[in-house]
Amino acid sequence: MNGNEMFEALVARGPHPDIAQSANAIYAPFVGSWDVEVFDLESDGARRVSRGEWHFAWILEGRAMQDVLMVPPRGERRNGVLAKGNRRFRDDRHRRARVSGHLPRACARTERGRGRSIARPARRRHV
Repeated sequence: MNGNEMFEALVARGPHPDIAQSANAIYAPFVGSWDVEVFDLESDGARRVSRGEWHFAWILEGRAMQDVLMVPPRGERRNGVLAKGNRRFRDDRHRRARVSGHLPRACARTERGRGRSIARPARRRHV
């Protein structure tokens, strides 16, 4: 098996037919690649702005959404990069998405769709 076969097994062309319409409505607008600005607040209150790239795709036969955030964008890398990935699985029973995030250390959080946006609770639990 090579990397291309892994990619083909992971990435899906769209949401699985069993996925609730609500999950498709929340995540479908994000599918694709985006140029983004990331705003970080420093401990002294200063705001730092960085450029990045954010990619979203359906995975696992369309049963989940994967995203990858890279800051700075690949074309601007010099001294390292912040790379972060999340997987979102829709939990229709509880009407929210289960999110598994991965940085140098793993993060777990929950999100809820609110119209065309995604809301996260302010509290994070680090694993």
